[in-house]
Amino acid sequence: MKDEADRGVETELKFAIDAADLPALRAHRMFAGLADKRQLLEATYFDTPDNLLHEAGFSLRLRRSGDTVVQTLKGKRPGGSGLLHRDEHERVVADGMLDEPALAEGLPPDLLHRVRGRLEPRFSMVVTRSAWTIEEGDGVVEVSTDEGRIIAGERSEPIAEVEFELLSGDPAALFALARSALIAIPLHLQPLAKSDRGYRLCGGKADSFTGTVLPLDPQATAAAALRSLAEPLVRAIAVERATVMTDSDAEAVHRLRVLLRKQRTLFDLADAMLPGTLPPVLAATIREAFKRLGEARDLDILQAVIPVNQMEAADQLSTIARARNAALLRARTVLASRAFAEALLDLLAFAEGIGHLATDSAADVPAVTAAASALDERWRSIRDSRRPGRLRPAARHKLRIRAKWLRDATEFLAGLFADAKSEKRAGDLMNDLRDLQGALGALNDRDSAWRLGKVWLGKPLSASLGLKPDSRAEKGGVHDADAAFRSLRKCRRYWRGAAPSAQ
Repeated sequence: MKDEADRGVETELKFAIDAADLPALRAHRMFAGLADKRQLLEATYFDTPDNLLHEAGFSLRLRRSGDTVVQTLKGKRPGGSGLLHRDEHERVVADGMLDEPALAEGLPPDLLHRVRGRLEPRFSMVVTRSAWTIEEGDGVVEVSTDEGRIIAGERSEPIAEVEFELLSGDPAALFALARSALIAIPLHLQPLAKSDRGYRLCGGKADSFTGTVLPLDPQATAAAALRSLAEPLVRAIAVERATVMTDSDAEAVHRLRVLLRKQRTLFDLADAMLPGTLPPVLAATIREAFKRLGEARDLDILQAVIPVNQMEAADQLSTIARARNAALLRARTVLASRAFAEALLDLLAFAEGIGHLATDSAADVPAVTAAASALDERWRSIRDSRRPGRLRPAARHKLRIRAKWLRDATEFLAGLFADAKSEKRAGDLMNDLRDLQGALGALNDRDSAWRLGKVWLGKPLSASLGLKPDSRAEKGGVHDADAAFRSLRKCRRYWRGAAPSAQ
C-alpha cells in the first residue's frame, strides 16, 4: 500500500516556537548524530485580486531553492480540519513561471475557470530551513525548523516554526517526536499555515476557525463521534490562543473562553459516553485556563457597563484597567505553559485515533445510545429545577450553566438524530435554550456588575453610576426567564422518540 505522501497528501504537525529557543531545539537529543540539511527558501504566493483561491481553501506558491523553482498547490483534505492533513500537488517549473494548466490537477473545474488569467503575486516569504530525517517507531519523519519573515508590501512579520512531517509509516511517530521535543522546549500548536498568516498580513480575509461541528454519522461509534467533535475544537482553540497571547482585545478573550467552555462540555460528554478515555489532567488544565480568562473577562464586562467620561471614577477605572491587565497576564501564563501545550497535543492525538483510547467494548458502543443517556441526565437536572423566579442569584447562575451545557451538547450531538422529527425537536429546544440563557444571562450580568462594582468602586459610587439592579428591570428579567423555563420544560427530547415524562 502506498504511503499518504506518495498519494499527494501532506501529513504534519506544526508548532510555533520562540526564535530564541531554536538553538536549544536543534541541540535536542533526537538530532544526536544526524546532519541537518539547510536551505534558503524564497516563496511567492499567488491569488486573484479578490482571493478566490484562499476563499476556497487553497494556496498556490512558487518556491525557489537554489536553482530549482517548485510550484505547489495545497488544499484541505475532505473531512479533515487541515491541522494534520493537506492535499498537495507539486511540480518543478523550468522557467520559474506559473504553470496554470497544471492547476487542473488540484482545482475544481469551476474554480479553475474563475481564476484562469487572473492570478498575481499577493505576498512572499523568505525562510532558512534546517531539516533532519528521523526514524521513530514504525515511522520516518522529517523534522524541520523555519526561521524568516513574511512580507506583504511594506508590512512584514517574523516566522519561527517547527514542523514534523510524516514521510512514511505510522502517524504516531509524529506525536512521539513532538512530545519528546515539548518536554524540553516550549512548543504550541500552530494550525495556521504560512499562507494564512500571509493573507492576514496583506489585508485579506483571515481563515475563520470557530470550532464548527462536522456532520456526524448516525451509525458512528461513540469513539468515532467524539473524535470527530474534538478535532475542529483543538484547531480553533490553538488559533485563538495565539491571538490572546499577542492581543489584549476583550473579544479575543471572550472567543477563547467560549471555545474552552465547549471543550469542557466535550470532556463531560467523553466521561459519560466513554468513561476513562481522556485523562482528568486534561480537563483540569482546560478548566484552569477558562478560570483565569474569566477573571479578565469579568473586568472587561465591568469596564463596559461603567458610563463613559465618569471623572469621579477615574482613579478606580485606572485601578480596574491595571487589574484586568494583570489578570490577562495570569491567563497568558497558563496558556503558555507546557501543561496547556501538552493538553492540546493529547486532544489532537485523541481526535486522530492515536494514543490511549480505551480498547474495551465500551469503545464500540453506538454514539446514539451513549449520547441519549448523557443528554437524559443533563436534561433532568434542568427539568427538575425550580423556576428561575424561585431561585437565588447563585442558583440561577448554576441553572444558566446547565442550559449552556445542554446547548453546546445539542450543537455537538443533534446530527446523530437526523430524522425530520428529531431535527424539529432539536430546533425547538435550541430556541428555548437561547431564550432561557439570554434571560438568565441578563440577570447575571446585572448581578455581576453590582457585585464587582461594590468591590472595585465601592457601594455608593456603584449605585450613583447606575450599577445597582433596578427592581422593575429585575422583575421583568425574572418574568422573561420564568417564561423561557416553562417553554423549555415542555420541549420534547429530540434524542428520544417519546415525549418527556409528565411534570
